[in-house]
Amino acid sequence: MEIVMSRPSVADTAIPQNVNVFYRITALWAMCEAFLGGVLHALHLPGTGLFVGGAAVLCISLLAHHCPSRKAILKATVLVILVKGILSPHTPPGAYLAVFIQGSLGYLLFQAKSYFKLSCLLLGVLTQLQSALQRLVVMLVMFGADLYQVAHGFVNYILKKAGFAEGDYVLYIVIGYIGLHVLMGIFIGWLAGRLPAMLKKQQHKIDLNAYSNTAAEAVTVLPRKKKEPGSGSCLC
Repeated sequence: MEIVMSRPSVADTAIPQNVNVFYRITALWAMCEAFLGGVLHALHLPGTGLFVGGAAVLCISLLAHHCPSRKAILKATVLVILVKGILSPHTPPGAYLAVFIQGSLGYLLFQAKSYFKLSCLLLGVLTQLQSALQRLVVMLVMFGADLYQVAHGFVNYILKKAGFAEGDYVLYIVIGYIGLHVLMGIFIGWLAGRLPAMLKKQQHKIDLNAYSNTAAEAVTVLPRKKKEPGSGSCLC
């Protein structure tokens, strides 16, 4: 039995991965911003900051983990803004500002890789808080400072017609809205801190399966020699 196995050396595969990982993560971030964010903005669906901001946190954390320099986060931020402007020009200016703030927060927080998980958690919470507060500020700018009073009067009018007691429910709604973003930020930050290890473990399983399949295909069993006619023993 002869076993012939060949595996690519680490040096042959490490260089292309280090070169391409920045562009792959940046492309993923840009696609999330351009397509997912563009669709949510075009349809005026709620939860844009929850989902698009969460995807941004995951991509920024991967950039911080795989790229040796923090400047890669700023470079990726500029590229994402350019791609977002080309693919979804209908996106409001606040979305571009949000991407810039997210990239700047990532650049500031990921100064030391020894606090990677803590930085991911802070980035997740701050990004979601920025998204929630930015939406509230935009609403105040568009509708004026009397927006709260109008909403308060409208909600109490509906509750009074329905037979419920009046209260400051608008404040509860705002607090709940901000609290939902904070909880989402904690979850995304927790996931971002563990994502590199999860991906590495999954890649290790894929490599083991591929290596097992390659080894099984490389095993060559020599065929048994057939006996020639007349070579065996003969009883006469």
